[in-house]
Amino acid sequence: MKRAYLEWSSLFCILISAVCLILWSVSVLSVSDLSGLSFGKRRAFVQTFTQAGDVTLCDHVANLELIESVKAARLLEPVPSGVYGLNIPGFHFDLVRFDNASSVWSIRFSLLVPCVLLSLIGVFCFHRYRKVRIEKTKIAVSLV
Repeated sequence: MKRAYLEWSSLFCILISAVCLILWSVSVLSVSDLSGLSFGKRRAFVQTFTQAGDVTLCDHVANLELIESVKAARLLEPVPSGVYGLNIPGFHFDLVRFDNASSVWSIRFSLLVPCVLLSLIGVFCFHRYRKVRIEKTKIAVSLV
C-alpha cells in the first residue's frame, strides 16, 4: 500500500508541477494583460487572474489600485484603520481595513513556487518509492 501511495504521489506531483511550469511560461510570454476567473457568492467573492508569471487572488480587481495607493501613503477616503502585509520572494499578501468594517485584500504568488515545491515533493516520493521497492525485492529474494 505504501508503495502504491508513493508511486501515485510522485506521478501526481510531477504532473501538476509540469502544468504549473507550462502555465507560468504561457503567462510570461503572453501579450494579454489579464486572463482571469471569478467565483464565489456576494460575501465571499474571489477574483483571480494571471499576469507575468504571477497568480493574483483578490476580492475585486479594482481594489488592487486602492491597495497600491495605500501602500504609497496617498490620502484616501475612507481612511484605512489598518494596513497589513507580508512580502516574501514569490509571495505577497496585502490587507487594508477601513473604519466602516470593510476590508480589501489580495494574495499574489509566482507560479514557480508551487512548481518547485511540487517537483521537490515528487522527487522525494519517487526516491522513497524506489527505496521501498528495493527493500521489498530484497525481502522477496531472501525468502526464496
